[in-house]
Amino acid sequence: MTENNKYDAKVKKLEKSQVEVSISVPETEVKKAVEKSYQKLAPQVKIEGFRAGKAPKDMILAKIGPALYEEALNQMLPNITVEVLEKEGLTPIDQVRYDIEKFEVEEGLIYKATFSVYPEVKIGNLKKIKVKEEKVKVTDEDVEKVLKEMFEDWKKREEAKQAAGSQEPEKAKEERKEEELNAQEKIEKAAKEGKKEGAILKYSEPTDKWAKEETQLQVETLEELKKKVKEEVQKQKESIAKSDYQNKIMEKAIELTTMEIPAAFVERELDRRLEQYKARISSFGLKFDDFLRVQKTSVEQLKDGWRDNAHAFIQSELFLAQLAKNESIEVSDEEIQKQIDSVTDEKTKDQFNNPEGKAYVYTVLSRQKTFKRLMEIVEGK
Repeated sequence: MTENNKYDAKVKKLEKSQVEVSISVPETEVKKAVEKSYQKLAPQVKIEGFRAGKAPKDMILAKIGPALYEEALNQMLPNITVEVLEKEGLTPIDQVRYDIEKFEVEEGLIYKATFSVYPEVKIGNLKKIKVKEEKVKVTDEDVEKVLKEMFEDWKKREEAKQAAGSQEPEKAKEERKEEELNAQEKIEKAAKEGKKEGAILKYSEPTDKWAKEETQLQVETLEELKKKVKEEVQKQKESIAKSDYQNKIMEKAIELTTMEIPAAFVERELDRRLEQYKARISSFGLKFDDFLRVQKTSVEQLKDGWRDNAHAFIQSELFLAQLAKNESIEVSDEEIQKQIDSVTDEKTKDQFNNPEGKAYVYTVLSRQKTFKRLMEIVEGK
């Protein structure tokens, strides 16, 4: 409880980082506020036979009515609440909600102020986390699958070109005709096998020549192409495995962390995503309301679909923020500027060279450094 010459306050912690503060205001302070409100409103009151604000007080009060007390409350509630919260060391992160329990000029004011505060985040023993990174292997079947997809994509492009053949320049038509004659043997074979479906293709299957001339991957043979494909598939699989490994570590870390997510955080994140979504729809030249109508959905349904993901995102952000604090992780102005200077596109660089842009870069770098520290803790480095 806070006790001072003016107010008494009782602080009560609720669920999900909500705080309820019960505040008692003595009648002396209420009378001052009511009188101040009277002095503000009285000059605006016009009564026949008197100059504005110069009529007897009883007549002015009768004319003002309930507006006098509404004005007094509008002045007292935020001002008194700010004073009390400063003394209690509380900082709301969303709008304060008021619930008036008693309001009598001769007896005083009692009300409750309820709001969200930044949540308390307690991180457990991260060294307990045990996650095994998956070892990846590329099989011949993986390579053949990608090769088949590449060849099928090439076939579709060739068929599309031939479908638009009437629009080709005459020289291009002659060159295509010559190429088709050179590949006549393969064409006849494809036809016999029932693979010819209107389009005349140079290749019925991947060959050394196809790999060299059609893939644009700077290879001389089909075996070289397979080697390149295998290397690329290996990189992709390793990247996916690494991402899965890191995601599992983050999930385990959050499981070891105690925190209550304020509803205000989730709503704020949902509003941010909604604005981004609107901007994306507008970039397609569509009106957002028309888009919702065509898709037979609503803003509320969109937000509900994002809610779980938004909650998980906030959990990770709060965890990383607390870990950065625990590990004294900082990002210097020099690091921020170095990152901005590394941007090659001048237009993009200009977008970062301002307080808002630098704040974004700070957030990204801090997140990266903190996540790196998390990996070091888990891996015992």
